[in-house]
Amino acid sequence: MIAFKRGKSRRVLVVHWIALKFPRNKWGARCNAYEWKLYKSTTAWRRKLLCPVLWCAPKGVLLVMRAAEPFTKEEYARLWDKGDLPDYGWWGDEPYEYKAEDWGRLLDGRIVVLDYAADSKLFDDESQPTARPIADTEREAMADTFCPICEPKPIKKDVPEFEFDCPTKHGPFRVTGTVKATADHWNASQARWEKALERARAKQPVSRAPIIWDDDFDDYACEPSGDETVFLRARSMVETEPR
Repeated sequence: MIAFKRGKSRRVLVVHWIALKFPRNKWGARCNAYEWKLYKSTTAWRRKLLCPVLWCAPKGVLLVMRAAEPFTKEEYARLWDKGDLPDYGWWGDEPYEYKAEDWGRLLDGRIVVLDYAADSKLFDDESQPTARPIADTEREAMADTFCPICEPKPIKKDVPEFEFDCPTKHGPFRVTGTVKATADHWNASQARWEKALERARAKQPVSRAPIIWDDDFDDYACEPSGDETVFLRARSMVETEPR
C-alpha cells in the first residue's frame, strides 16, 4: 500500500506498513516532536489508543509511525453513534480531535488515533510545545493514592473523578468523587472493592477504563467479625425474598 496525504503542517507518505510524516513548516516539526515525546511518556494503557511511533529524527524533521487505514466518514459516524470509539483513559485532556481523518485501524484491527498533536500551543510562536501529558501532573498529585483497592489512603484534592493505574493486579480504573465522600464505600475491604470493580468492568467496553460508582458497592453491606469481614446481601434484596 502506497498513499500520500497533505495536511496544514505535515505531509504523510504511507509505504506498506509504515507512515512517514514530513513537516511542511516549523509547526509540523513541533507536532512530530510532540507526538514522539507524548507516545514515549504516557502510560501503557493510554498508549494503546495512539498510533505507534517507531522513530523520530532530531528536531522533528521526520517522524516514522506504523501505518493505519483511516476511517471513512461513514465508518467513523457509525462508530461514534454506537459509542464504539475507545478512549483508553483519555478523558478531559485528549491530545486529538474527533474527526474521521484522524482515526483509523492498524493492520491487526486495533482502533487508534493517527494525529495526536492537537495542542494549540504548538502553533503559537510565543510558546514552546510541551512534551509532558497533562495526566502526568495529575498522577504526581495523586501519587499517594495509586491504588485505593490495594492500599486506601486519603485523597489530596476534590475532583469529579479520580484516575488510578494499579501496577500489580487491578489495572486502570476510575472512581467517582461520591465514592470517596462515602466512608462506607471508600473504606470498604479489598474484597468489596474488587467486587465493585468487577461490576464496573461489566458495564464498560474493554477498551475503556471502568468507572466505579456508588451503586457498585450497594449489593453488599459489610460488618466486621473479628479479623474477617462478613458480606451480607443488601437489605433491599433481602426484603424481596419470600419469607
